[in-house]
Amino acid sequence: MLCRYKKLQVSDIFAESSFRVFADGLNGGGIIKVRCVPSGAKTFSNSALKKGDIYNEAIKSGAKGLPFLKVLDDGEVEGISALVSSLDSTNKEQLLSRCCAGPGDLITSQNARST
Repeated sequence: MLCRYKKLQVSDIFAESSFRVFADGLNGGGIIKVRCVPSGAKTFSNSALKKGDIYNEAIKSGAKGLPFLKVLDDGEVEGISALVSSLDSTNKEQLLSRCCAGPGDLITSQNARST
C-alpha cells in the first residue's frame, strides 16, 4: 500500500469542515495533509499524542498542534472530538480510503501553506 506513511493532501475532504483548525487553515489559503501510521493507534497513547513526546516533537518542528484520528477495530474513528464530529460518514470513508487506513491505524494531520 503505497499511500501509507506518505503525506497525502486531503483538503477537498475537509473543504466544508466545521473543525475550526482546518477551516481556518483552508480559508487562509492553506492545505490539509495527513499521514497514516500502520498500527499507530495501538502503539501511541492518547496522552503521548495530545501532550506527550510525539506532540512535543510536532511543536518543535513548527506545528501548532497535532490533530489525530485513531481507526478502531470496527472501522469507527476516535480522536479530538471536534475533528471526529466534523466528519460525516462520506468524508470519513473518503479519508480512510485515500490514506489506506484500517483498524488499528493512526492518522496524523497538519495544516500546511499552499505550495
